[in-house]
Amino acid sequence: MTTRQSHNVLLDLSGPWDYRLDPDDRGMPEIWSAQSFDAAPFELPGTTTTNHVGHRLEADTELNEDTTRCLRQRYDYLGALWVQRRIVMPPAEALADGVELYLERVIFESAVWIDGHYVGRRDSLSAAHVYDLTPFVEPGREQTLTIRIDNRDVEHIYDKASAYTDETQTLWNGIVGAIELRAGAGPVRDVQVFPRPSDGSVHVLLRGVAQSATTADVLVRDAAGETVAESHGVAVHAGDNGIDVVLPHFETWDEFHPTLYTLSVIVDGRETDVTFGMRELSVDGRTLRINGNGMFLRGTLDCCVFPKTGFPPCDVASYEHIYRRVKEAGLNHVRYHSWCPPEAAFEAADRLGVYLSVEGPFWMDDWFKGDVGSHIDHYDYIEAELNRIVDAYGNHPSLCMLVAGNELSGDYTYLEDVLTRIRKRDPRFLTTLTSNSGCIVTRRQPTAADDYFVDVQYDETGIRGQAFLDEMVEQTTLTYDEAVGKASLPLVAHELGQYAVFPDVSEIPEYDGALAPVNLEVIKNDLERKGLIGYAKDYVLASGHLAAVLYRDDIESTMRTRGFGGFQMLDLHDFPGQSTATVGLLNAFWEPKGIDDIDLHCDAVKPLVILDKRQFVAGETLTATLKVFNYGADDIEAGRWTWSLDAVDARSDAGVGVPAVHLEGEVDAAAAPQGDLTEVGAFSVPLDCFTSNTKARLAVRHPGLGVENSWDIWVYAPEPARDFADDVTVSDRFDDRVRQTLERGGKAVILADPNKVAKARKGEFFPVFWSPVWFKSVDPCGMFCDERHPALRSFPASRYSELVWKDPIERSFSIVIDALGGAFKPITQIVPNFYTIEHATNLFECAVGDGRLLVCSINLDATDSPSVLALRNSIVDYVNGDGFAPAQSVDAATLTALLNPPAGAVVPDHDEKPNLALRKPASTDGSKSKSRGPEHAVDGSPLTFWESINSLPGHWWRVDLQQEATVSRIEIDLQEPQDTELTIDGSVDGSSWTTLAQRREQAKNRVYDIEPQPLRYIRVTYVQPSTIGAGMTDFRVS
Repeated sequence: MTTRQSHNVLLDLSGPWDYRLDPDDRGMPEIWSAQSFDAAPFELPGTTTTNHVGHRLEADTELNEDTTRCLRQRYDYLGALWVQRRIVMPPAEALADGVELYLERVIFESAVWIDGHYVGRRDSLSAAHVYDLTPFVEPGREQTLTIRIDNRDVEHIYDKASAYTDETQTLWNGIVGAIELRAGAGPVRDVQVFPRPSDGSVHVLLRGVAQSATTADVLVRDAAGETVAESHGVAVHAGDNGIDVVLPHFETWDEFHPTLYTLSVIVDGRETDVTFGMRELSVDGRTLRINGNGMFLRGTLDCCVFPKTGFPPCDVASYEHIYRRVKEAGLNHVRYHSWCPPEAAFEAADRLGVYLSVEGPFWMDDWFKGDVGSHIDHYDYIEAELNRIVDAYGNHPSLCMLVAGNELSGDYTYLEDVLTRIRKRDPRFLTTLTSNSGCIVTRRQPTAADDYFVDVQYDETGIRGQAFLDEMVEQTTLTYDEAVGKASLPLVAHELGQYAVFPDVSEIPEYDGALAPVNLEVIKNDLERKGLIGYAKDYVLASGHLAAVLYRDDIESTMRTRGFGGFQMLDLHDFPGQSTATVGLLNAFWEPKGIDDIDLHCDAVKPLVILDKRQFVAGETLTATLKVFNYGADDIEAGRWTWSLDAVDARSDAGVGVPAVHLEGEVDAAAAPQGDLTEVGAFSVPLDCFTSNTKARLAVRHPGLGVENSWDIWVYAPEPARDFADDVTVSDRFDDRVRQTLERGGKAVILADPNKVAKARKGEFFPVFWSPVWFKSVDPCGMFCDERHPALRSFPASRYSELVWKDPIERSFSIVIDALGGAFKPITQIVPNFYTIEHATNLFECAVGDGRLLVCSINLDATDSPSVLALRNSIVDYVNGDGFAPAQSVDAATLTALLNPPAGAVVPDHDEKPNLALRKPASTDGSKSKSRGPEHAVDGSPLTFWESINSLPGHWWRVDLQQEATVSRIEIDLQEPQDTELTIDGSVDGSSWTTLAQRREQAKNRVYDIEPQPLRYIRVTYVQPSTIGAGMTDFRVS
């Protein structure tokens, strides 16, 4: 029976049990079930870890791929565990309906004996293990109950799914929920309620009615206990029976009004109670509907992350805490990634109005070399497990979506057949085969069993911001209309976000339970060893701020797409596995990290403005189209919306004197019907009142509804580029001219060249995706600055990285300044990723003897960008003025080592070795972002590179030499050694191509010597394994 159906607990079996470990599988052949165990207390509910049983953790303290993988059980054990207890059975009068053993949450297989007599085995990872003990029980007598638990992969589902993995909840062994003897079901084995709000009725399915039953009474009561519907004396027969009950008056269940009812079925004087909600789900073209209203999924994931215990809680309060966090963020939906939560989760979601998507405990795809159907056990277990989920939790209105698993590949026909049978048997849920296609080369297509489609793309068109990063942040126009136009069913963006936040090592004391934060501890050790532990919180807040900005923009792009089904972000909270993927705005305990200055604006009703850009020059006019995303409870009538534009520049706190600006107006808006995105009006704002470089906030509100949204924009004063004064020595390295200037107490500026510093990193605005170890990367995770420093006086910077910094960062490289020590505070600080912890900057100053030096690795000549121009002029004014007075000192020897190539380094000199492709126009069929555009393969920098938009095969890159030239050699440097096949074609006119070379090899540096011939255009096509993205750091032609 589903919980919330009444059950009579005869005996609570929680407490101490005797136990034996069985690592060598001796228990079955030696018939331990007939033996008495020595007294060795093992507390249940609990696990081997919580009982300090198994192999004690001995963790490495060094930062490496293994130690940063995930949290670790303090005691781990994989194998058979036997537990035993002597219990006095209930008296005969309590056993009139039989007796069941109820074991909630077991990994993986349990087997049960009474007094040595075998009862049976169960292996569900999703539902309780229930045994009928009636034939074995002797009322009133003491008997021995023995349970064998095996946490090995008994059904060959592999170890990646959240239900069965060490990455998150861990492969614990034990029983973690209720352990009870319960009275049997009585005259009705099971009651399932099928609400039909569309016709005001419920269909009640009575399964397994006993032979003795003749009639049934059905009552429906509201939360106050008042009867709202009833049907008496309904004739029933042995087996399954259906009863229809009409509710004359009722309230539906949804995120806004989670109204619950209790249905009571009385047969042979025994009552069964079921809690349910009047909820009906449907699909109307590309629109999801709940009770006839449009529904947009605003969701996050839960990957079974419970660091205190290493296993999911089974109490309602724990899930209410989680769902309150979800609702506080404006979300309405939780996707249970490759696992199903216990009963308590559904009960909490029922109460709070949260839409749950539950997946079977399966993650089998191309990446992990074991897909659906790769083992014969899959063909029984997958269907059986999904049916167990439906039978156990189907009465809960919060169970809205049923999915076979995460990123599945393999036998899709089997999965379609399974879900088709389940849908026919139980139509209360929406279904889809898998969350995201697990087959990367050939993306799956929708089937008849897909009510909606969850993926990162549809028909090779992206449906989340990762495919359109520049457009996502630089304007507010990004939509997925192209993909929606190709689809005939609702699309839901899969695992939106995954923006890495630097791990918060201050959380370590919170890990006082079953799991040890080995990954956080080695990161903390590395910070301490490098003298950077003092910046740890800054790293968290700066990277978290950037992640929040990107999450918000990513989410809003889905809401701007009419006919879209929703999003499932990864993640509102941290994922501590898969190489420490701390991508959350909340930590792994669902608690805030302090990133509270960004509102995700995920509410059901949201005004949206469409802006072609978010950076303006004073004197321009901001022109906005106003749309209303309305997936609230009701239509919004035509009426007044207000807008305002206010200067919110952080520098005003420092007394910089940013002029106050406040503009406001109204829009006489059209109506916005429920369940749609509607254009309701437009407005324009002249920006001529801005007289200095300013950050401003555009806000739109509905005065009557209390609904609002806001966007940061930047307005720059029109001004020419200014130059450093004649008394300022400018160089690209710490050379003799700079040294002599400083020795005589003068001022110098180094506009650094990446080829001429000791250690440099590419400037990146967007942070690491997921984890720098899981997807190997040396990229940073944002930056922070001293926003009150006088060098930034006229630059409208906030402390943390946001759009104003994008152009400067992407036109920069970072100088690694470890040699200056952690105590040295530059003007800007790059947030490293946790696996490449370095003290790095793109702007710092210091006193050198009596001289003053400023070092900048941002290309200040890129004045086509208004933000770079503003930064350039701010720095120039500072250095030229009297206020240039660095507070920190560095000696000349240290700077010489830092700002010159290491001894023996080869510095590229393109004049001596001419590269015909250097800085020539380059193009491609798609780049991941502007910072990884095609021009970066020929820009002469060792740090920049071109990267394709995705990892599908067939991407091309080409260069135009701008005139015919005789070519005899082509050299290509990939980002890393890759087993890839490249095709090199040449052309003189750009339309007729000749293949110059084609081969597959495992190498980073490729050299192609060809027959000398005249060429103007050269094209490289990547024909390669699909998991390797196309790209190159350097392309040379001679």
